[in-house]
Amino acid sequence: MKKNIVMVLLMLIMLFVLSACSIYKSDGKRIKQMSRDSVEEYRIAWGGSWGRPSPFEIIPRGPGFVRMQLVYDSLVWKDKDGNIIPQLAKKWQYDEENFQYLFELNEGVKWHDGEDFSADDVVFTIEYIKAHKLPWLDLEIVKEAKVINENQVVVSLENHYSPFMNIIASGMPIIPKHIFENVENPYNSEALISCVGCGPYIFKDYSVEHGSYDFEGFEGYYNSNVMVNNIRFLSMNPEILHLALIRDEVDLIMPSHESLEELIDEGLNVKKR
Repeated sequence: MKKNIVMVLLMLIMLFVLSACSIYKSDGKRIKQMSRDSVEEYRIAWGGSWGRPSPFEIIPRGPGFVRMQLVYDSLVWKDKDGNIIPQLAKKWQYDEENFQYLFELNEGVKWHDGEDFSADDVVFTIEYIKAHKLPWLDLEIVKEAKVINENQVVVSLENHYSPFMNIIASGMPIIPKHIFENVENPYNSEALISCVGCGPYIFKDYSVEHGSYDFEGFEGYYNSNVMVNNIRFLSMNPEILHLALIRDEVDLIMPSHESLEELIDEGLNVKKR
């Protein structure tokens, strides 16, 4: 089986941005290269307990944010060069005089539970997060959001804010209105609020004890074909990471800088970012 990630867009972007390097196997027969073939499972030794991947329950540091972004999409995203690219919003324009952004949303988008996504979800998300703060996202600059029609929404700002697209539009996970509209306390992990998004992966399982996470590719993902069917985050002793890679127990590890020379000596292929 080819060990390779082609289309885990959000995970790869965040993974490589937040880590200094990644180590891949390179034994002649199993080489980590980009391919258009789908992969059944990708095992990543980057575990630890970071909370359930809900925007309101996850610990919002590197690994936690990556897990959340597998499940929830934002209005826009960034490519490898940092340029804003479409995600849930396929087009947008800015009215400089009135400090307003008009977003045209993708059609036919589904939530993981099969419900339709619409502009109502975007407006609801903004209002809900303004009332239930996220530690990495400040929406004070947002005056209001209004639905124009099923696929268009206008976001009005208090004044001109240059980083809006880079910080808010790309950093705000859109949540489903039909799940959260009756949730008074989204921070209560005991309530087990469904982690339903419209991103490329469906949240399947999380073990607090073992620090492991399981995600399944969403066949109905609107943005592209998901090429890795299942992603597993596993928690391992840092001292045995390279052995786990050699033994084919994992496909990707996140080593410390101190262990790089040893890993290179083992014949492993180091990809620095």
